[in-house]
Amino acid sequence: VLSTDSDAGLVFPTPGPATVTLGDRADFEALDRVTTPERVEEYDWWSLAGIGGGATAGAPPEILDVVQLGPIEATTLAASDTAGLQAWLTGNDYELSPAVTDLLGSYVDRGWYFVALKLTGEAPLDGGLDPLRFTFESDRLVYPLELSRAATSPQTVRLYVAADHRQR
Repeated sequence: VLSTDSDAGLVFPTPGPATVTLGDRADFEALDRVTTPERVEEYDWWSLAGIGGGATAGAPPEILDVVQLGPIEATTLAASDTAGLQAWLTGNDYELSPAVTDLLGSYVDRGWYFVALKLTGEAPLDGGLDPLRFTFESDRLVYPLELSRAATSPQTVRLYVAADHRQR
């Protein structure tokens, strides 16, 4: 994520509970050296059937894990009620645009989980942050982009997929 903001957060949906750890910048530098990105446009992203369990219906979000990764706090949530998820995010100082909060419901309905990330360090940022690694179980290759439909500026995503065989 490229941003000039010093007070920022991110909500990242996952089909299963995620474990969030620090990644290694050297991994990305090596990938940049050995790969050439190929532009592929896919127009049927949003019709994928959801997977996952989530919490029981009507329950507020369940906090599954909280980890501090340098200046970033990562909270993994299970949510079955969109209004409850939105209330938790608001109560924990996540200011999402109405366009983004409107899109959370489809992930909640599919039983997905959420990782809420926010900057918590006292010192001002000087340079980039270390990458984060999200690990979660899924029956299919996924990268959740639905929330980006609410973006007000262009977004660029580069994915690196490591597997035993070629991925499509």
